[in-house]
Amino acid sequence: MKWPWQKSFELSPFIQALVEDNTEHASKQWQRLPSPFELVTDDQSAAELIFVEGALQCATLLLHHHAPNMDQGNQLAASALCAKRHRVELVTLLLKHKFDLELTPDGQPWPLACLTMAPATDHMLLLNRLPQYGVDLNVRTEAGDTLLDLAIKSARPELVRHLIDSGMTADAIGKWVDTEPLTSEQQSTLQLARRCLEDLRIRKLLLGR
Repeated sequence: MKWPWQKSFELSPFIQALVEDNTEHASKQWQRLPSPFELVTDDQSAAELIFVEGALQCATLLLHHHAPNMDQGNQLAASALCAKRHRVELVTLLLKHKFDLELTPDGQPWPLACLTMAPATDHMLLLNRLPQYGVDLNVRTEAGDTLLDLAIKSARPELVRHLIDSGMTADAIGKWVDTEPLTSEQQSTLQLARRCLEDLRIRKLLLGR
């Protein structure tokens, strides 16, 4: 029951407050709801909108006062990866919470979700951030592909270098490279991966490791 003096949630002012990342105005709106995890559009809660709009200060305040359950956390993680701005910072904010490692945005472990949901410009930043919070990059898709496999398949040499520098080994390259036809770009990226792995092996030998 809402008393006559209690104001109702207003979506437009809430969105405007998120665009401005105005914690005072945004929190006034979500406090009018039974829960910030309640739907305010056909398919998004107030909390999800905070993350989608990339309102970092508002998201920080939200998580300080409201602990999401696992399903809500997964929704926030997916929203963070698709946010209009501050994607890396929003993911970091979630990683700092106790439920971080168990989250599966869009049903995927963090590393795969980062590659499939976030813009390519953020991939290396995100994959660099995940291990800092204990997230293992050695994950596989349902088809058995590793992150290194995906980088080769998408012909992304810089991502290949980053993954190998992050600790990916030759075992992370699947047998598909010997059985499936490769484009010239994929072949070039595969050759780069093998060179990087060989260079790493030689460096370790020289260092006696």
